[in-house]
Amino acid sequence: MFTKLFLAMLIIVIPIFFINAQHSYIGVKSCAMCHKSEKQGAQLRIWEGSKHTKRFEILLTEKANDTAKEKGDETKASETAD
Repeated sequence: MFTKLFLAMLIIVIPIFFINAQHSYIGVKSCAMCHKSEKQGAQLRIWEGSKHTKRFEILLTEKANDTAKEKGDETKASETAD
């Protein structure tokens, strides 16, 4: 009985936590602390070798800022909420 109650509470509480969370770009250094070890599967090294590594950089271009402005955003493309 306790297990079912505990699982039901998790199903209710965890989504509420994530709905209210504010997310922002924190940078690779913050993630690297936990994801660089061989024990974790060398996730950082694998990610660094992927095309995904450079995807944020495109948001730093003038073209991206122009596109953001065309869509009605008043901030730089790299600083927009969505």
